[in-house]
Amino acid sequence: MHDLINDLARFVAGKYCLRLEDHYPGHGTTARVRNFTYFPSEYDTFDKFKLLREGKNLRAFLPVGMYRSATGRISNKFVHDMLPTFKSFMVLSLYNRSIIKLPYSISGLKRIRILDLSRTHIEKLSDWICTLYSLQTLLLSYCKNLEELPKDLGKLINLYYLDVSGALLKKMPIQMDRLTNLQVLTTFVVGKDCGSAIKELGQLPMLGGNLLLYGLENVSGGREASMANMKGKKHLKSLTLEWKGDINDSQVPRDVLESLEPHSSINHLKINGYHGTRFPKWLETPSFCSIESLSLSNCAYCFHLPALGQIQSLKSLEIVGMSNISAFTEDMYFGNNCEIEPFPSLQKFKIENMQDLERWDIPECEVFCSLEKLYLIDYPKLNAKLPKQLLSLRKLEISGCDNLVLSNGRLSIFDSDIQQLSSLCKLKISRMEHLKELSPELNKLDSLERLEISDCGSLISFPLGNLPTSLEKLVCNGCGGFESESASYQPVSLLEELKCKNCNSLKVVSLGLFPTLKVVQVKDCKRMEVLSVPPCRIGNGSGTLNFSAMLKDLGLW
Repeated sequence: MHDLINDLARFVAGKYCLRLEDHYPGHGTTARVRNFTYFPSEYDTFDKFKLLREGKNLRAFLPVGMYRSATGRISNKFVHDMLPTFKSFMVLSLYNRSIIKLPYSISGLKRIRILDLSRTHIEKLSDWICTLYSLQTLLLSYCKNLEELPKDLGKLINLYYLDVSGALLKKMPIQMDRLTNLQVLTTFVVGKDCGSAIKELGQLPMLGGNLLLYGLENVSGGREASMANMKGKKHLKSLTLEWKGDINDSQVPRDVLESLEPHSSINHLKINGYHGTRFPKWLETPSFCSIESLSLSNCAYCFHLPALGQIQSLKSLEIVGMSNISAFTEDMYFGNNCEIEPFPSLQKFKIENMQDLERWDIPECEVFCSLEKLYLIDYPKLNAKLPKQLLSLRKLEISGCDNLVLSNGRLSIFDSDIQQLSSLCKLKISRMEHLKELSPELNKLDSLERLEISDCGSLISFPLGNLPTSLEKLVCNGCGGFESESASYQPVSLLEELKCKNCNSLKVVSLGLFPTLKVVQVKDCKRMEVLSVPPCRIGNGSGTLNFSAMLKDLGLW
């Protein structure tokens, strides 16, 4: 059915749409072609597009398909001489082409509505771009060499989509507030001069989609920030607020953040580099009934977290680089309201780079009942157990948290009731210098499918034969060694991949414990002596082969 619909669409498009790869000599004239598409190559030559010389009514020029990660080249002769002849152009895409500057001759394409220069090497947009008054969409994402936009960009009053995400802009042009039809503006850089002041956003009520406010350290105070009218932008779905550098007065960023309260319909909020000592009250209000993800990162001067548990719709929470927070107290769950169940919808919780975090208080009531992913990364002082209500947890990552290792060399989280992790499918443990052995209780994780252990240099006991029978993939990198297998161990019947790298104490691995292995890779295990592959009987005959019938990839380096 899919092929029939495709054939029908191409038949209906007929003479008006052309894909370069479908054209061949004798195919006929291209004079009626309106839309042209092609698969870009490493270098698109002038001859590649010669057939377009008759297409005077061409309206769209689009590269399609899988783009190369490296930027490709396109003929300068084609860009300078042929492209400007298509006066009916409405859509022009030079995506991922190594173009540094657009020729002035393209300024004659007055009908153009969509211009895509994403991932090009453009260093500067000439002022004549601002004479393309029909332009509605300008795509400049990941133009890494582009530092500023044309000064008269405000003249493009029909512009409704401006994507500069990933571009390293240093400031915004003046009179951005004239772009009253703008519906998408991915980044606004707040500059030190009045031309790129945050107040210009106040005249753009239709903004939606994603918005990054960068350079908020240049906002003078709460009054100036309030002029952006962020609370009135009800179409905005994702907002990132970002500060850079140091600020002497912590009250100024507090006032700024207080005045940048978004509309209650916001779905995703990120606060990065905030220099205040406290977060505003609006961040913990239950009125944010639509917010799904919240990220607080590198807010180094904050001493307390707001009552985030009150945000009932919250599904993803990231707390990263909060170096002055020493404890997760019950205030994080309840605030002044102990009647609301905290974090009822939370599915992902990431805690990273909390150097002074020592205590994690967990209330007696049900909390984290919906949690599916938990990341505990780089908090060396914390000595705590996991919450008890983790029956929904499917992915757990623990990295750089040596205080979670008991005196017996085992992880404390597996020393208690491991049945709370009955739904766990993926487990990753890394950079635990004091970890010496994995708990024998690990084999009770009946749902575990993937286990990855890396950079645990003191690990001396690794029971290959005492792993969960549900395990499908095992990855070991930079671990100290393995425990010798015993005949009493049960085979890991579902294991399909076994990868070992830089395990310098590993001497013997018996694949007889893994009858369903498909991939085995052993690399840089310097003391490796024996890799035992048992004979496997195939078919009804009596003959045997000295390799597993299931094995498809065996690599030893």
